[in-house]
Amino acid sequence: MSTILSDSPLDLLLLNSYVYENPIMLTLSDKKVYVGVVSSLGEPNESEGLDQEIAIIPIMSGYRDDDLKVIFNTDYQIVGKDISLAIRQSLISTATKFEFDVYQDFQNSQPKEDKSRKLSIPANSKILFWKS
Repeated sequence: MSTILSDSPLDLLLLNSYVYENPIMLTLSDKKVYVGVVSSLGEPNESEGLDQEIAIIPIMSGYRDDDLKVIFNTDYQIVGKDISLAIRQSLISTATKFEFDVYQDFQNSQPKEDKSRKLSIPANSKILFWKS
C-alpha cells in the first residue's frame, strides 16, 4: 500500500498517521479544523490513491478565523469515548503532522493581545491611530 500512496503527499501523511498513530491537523474547505489520528483508510487504487473518505479519531477541533488563525473550541478527550469522524478527502484543504509541544511553543511565543488598545478611525479621515 505504501508504494501506491507514496506518490501523493496527502495520502502518505494519512497513511503514516494510520500506521504510526501520529496526530495530524486537517483544515477543511469550510475552515473547520480537526486534530486527530487516522483510524481508517479506503482501499487504494493506482489511479486515484485512497478511496474518497477517511475516518479519524478526533482529539480536538475548531476553525480558522478571518485571518486564518486556528481557534480550537472542542476537546474530544473530555468525552471519554472514542468518536470516529468520516471525512471526504475532497474537502481537505490542508493537512500537516501535528505535534503538541511545537503547537504549545508557538502559542507561548505569540504576543499577548492588548485589549486595552483599540484601533480608532475618525469620521472622514484617512488616518488610523491606536487609542488606549
